[in-house]
Amino acid sequence: MLAKFRRQSAISTLTCLLLMAGAAGSARAQSSDPYVRCSFYPQGAGCQQVYKQASRDTSPGAASVRNAFEHYARYLKPENAGLTEDDKSYLAKNEIRYFELNRDNLAGLHNVINDPALAKDAERRRMEVNAFIARAVQAELYCGTSGCPKEQQPSS
Repeated sequence: MLAKFRRQSAISTLTCLLLMAGAAGSARAQSSDPYVRCSFYPQGAGCQQVYKQASRDTSPGAASVRNAFEHYARYLKPENAGLTEDDKSYLAKNEIRYFELNRDNLAGLHNVINDPALAKDAERRRMEVNAFIARAVQAELYCGTSGCPKEQQPSS
């Protein structure tokens, strides 16, 4: 299972990098390809529908969208106050850096750290926390370079 996760994560990361390279020329403009937009910013408008479409598609772009939802977007709800002292202690103990994320992403990080489904598997929990942070940084960079509409931008 761990090998499968790592393989899917590597494929998804590679796909995102390739998509990002292809989208670099159109910075400051929203991509017309919903798989690109929703791979980088899955909480954006219309991405829930794109995720449903991607669940029936076997292309690399669809895999990237599924990965973005399964390891990032699903943790953005429910909203909360963000990281607690226990969360910060967990991150420090596991030597996980979380950079300066915006409020929404810090709340999502709290949700992934405290996901009951991960409580009994320390390695899986650590991997999910790292995957979430990677996706959060990716979403923030995407909005900074591609100009997410104001109503879609995460709160700071």
